[in-house]
Amino acid sequence: MSDIYHVENNVPSLLTFCLSAIHQQQFTHALEAALAALKLNPNHAEAHHLASHAYGGNGDDFMARVMLKRAIALEPDNPQYHYNAAVNASVDGDTPRAMMHYAQALRLAPDLLDALWNYGECLRLDEQFTLALGCFERLVQLDVTHYESLWDRMSVCYAALNRHEEAEAMYQRAFAAQHSGALAHWEYALYKLSLDDFETGFKYYNDRFLCEGKNSVFCHDFPYPQWSGTFKHNETLLIHGEQGLGDELMFASLFTELLDDAEAVSAQVIIACKPGLARLFADNFPRAQLRTHMVGDRPADLSDVHVDAQLPMGHLMHLYRKKMDDFMAHRQPYFKADPERAAYYAERIQRLGREAVDGKRRFRVGLMWGSNPAAVSAKFSRWTHQRSIPLNALLPLVDMLEDIEFISLQNQERGSEAATAPQLDIVDFSLDQTDFYDTAALIDNLDLVISVDTSVSHLAGGMGIPTWVPLMKRADWRHGRTREHSIWYDQTRYFRQTQANDWQTVVQSMHDALRTHIDKKKARS
Repeated sequence: MSDIYHVENNVPSLLTFCLSAIHQQQFTHALEAALAALKLNPNHAEAHHLASHAYGGNGDDFMARVMLKRAIALEPDNPQYHYNAAVNASVDGDTPRAMMHYAQALRLAPDLLDALWNYGECLRLDEQFTLALGCFERLVQLDVTHYESLWDRMSVCYAALNRHEEAEAMYQRAFAAQHSGALAHWEYALYKLSLDDFETGFKYYNDRFLCEGKNSVFCHDFPYPQWSGTFKHNETLLIHGEQGLGDELMFASLFTELLDDAEAVSAQVIIACKPGLARLFADNFPRAQLRTHMVGDRPADLSDVHVDAQLPMGHLMHLYRKKMDDFMAHRQPYFKADPERAAYYAERIQRLGREAVDGKRRFRVGLMWGSNPAAVSAKFSRWTHQRSIPLNALLPLVDMLEDIEFISLQNQERGSEAATAPQLDIVDFSLDQTDFYDTAALIDNLDLVISVDTSVSHLAGGMGIPTWVPLMKRADWRHGRTREHSIWYDQTRYFRQTQANDWQTVVQSMHDALRTHIDKKKARS
């Protein structure tokens, strides 16, 4: 028999019992008491609120949300109800609704501690750094500093706001805190790298695998010792991928130096890369053995070779790029396209483009407007969206259509989007693109590539093709904070947002630069 039968049959007694049962995680008993209270008073807000907890504890999320919504309707100025609704919305992935409820809870109770922390995190992830910092600083004022990542979250905000002295001091405070972990080292690495402090940045960057995937970086645990950084005679070194396609393309900028060092002592290098890069890498780095490698899915098969040591690709940076001069000395192209495949695309462009109609060879501009969705985490999905440009935002370029042939560089996943901007008359080859070997052959026929910050921009840059990269306001560390040209690729130029989410100004700047280039070209001919 349930203990509820020993409780006085009035609302206060039933709710006291309900709350006690919830604390003891006896959710079935709690629900019985809450529903009994609602029988006595169907419009009792707290009874609905506690029933929501009990339903949730029993795994009935639908009824939990129904009950909480009713509690808010009955008592709309209860901050705890709004806080709980915000937590539910976060669990459901509805961040805007969560932020609305957190904001409402804080209007009603400005010092509701968990609401300050959670809302601050939402604001930080939404890149509302000043507002986020306000929440975190209020917690500090209240001497509530037990939140595990408080100091490094404040560091990120200070860094994003270019308050560098405060950012540095707060990072050091984070490192000194007992509960600050590897994620703080990762954020600090990206911060220092964005400031061109490569010696410090890459040192901390090498701690990235300690984050246990929270930074969306994963490394396969190969059964070989980590390479010392100096080749031994006849040694075989495995270099393996651990991040995205763009990262592996960028890290490949160091392969020639690595292979030169190996060759000097008769050592061998095995490169394990994503399948989509295998043909491209094999063609451009013939001194290395190639293996396809997908972390967590299909790791490289090395059963037929002897390996002495291994190193994740990203660790090469700390060995070969310690200062700015190291970048400046190695910006030459390191990728080339297969001539036969490039000739195939040359013929296809002539046949499918407007050149087939009037015989005019126009200035060929490759367009990559959208990064593929990142399924790794909500944070990276947000970044994917933020760094992509809606294709219709490029419509101001249409007034140069007489002199330009636009070529899509999107892959099969997003290639059909070209049809949403028929005014640009984009020639689409997405169905032909099977890997980056193919993409390189297509790019080899272009005069300019305009690509958002994604793998195609690294490929075009690594080929030495003039490349323009429109960057979101808080761009990735590899692009620095203010520079106008890439330190990785000699022919890559940046067009930066001055306001978050404002692509109009960026597109206008590219339009003006492209118009100037076309006019100069016409004047010379």
